[in-house]
Amino acid sequence: MPESHRRHLQWTPQRLLNWGQNIGAGTHAVVQWQLENRPHPEQGYRACLGLLNLARSYGEERLEAACRRALTIGSPTRKRILAILEAKLDQHPDLFPGADIASPPPPAPTATCAGRTTSVPPPRR
Repeated sequence: MPESHRRHLQWTPQRLLNWGQNIGAGTHAVVQWQLENRPHPEQGYRACLGLLNLARSYGEERLEAACRRALTIGSPTRKRILAILEAKLDQHPDLFPGADIASPPPPAPTATCAGRTTSVPPPRR
């Protein structure tokens, strides 16, 4: 077995997912995306190991922020995450307001009719 293949044997999908979770939810989601959206498992492993190298170079906090940004724009690839880190976009949360904000709450009910809650339309003018 070639040396490059033997090195990948120590990295199981669960180990990669655990590593991603240790950094944060965003990194975990990117690792999961990489493993699920590659035609061959080895390609997912290589992409995840590339993320590991980014954590060494840029730090786990910045990697987590970059992963969240990449997920927000719908492109959780290593190439996109590296571009975010190089441009220091992970350090500007104001540029990606949707990355850390929960979805808005549903509209409040305004009237009750026979035990059921319904919304009342605005009056016509």
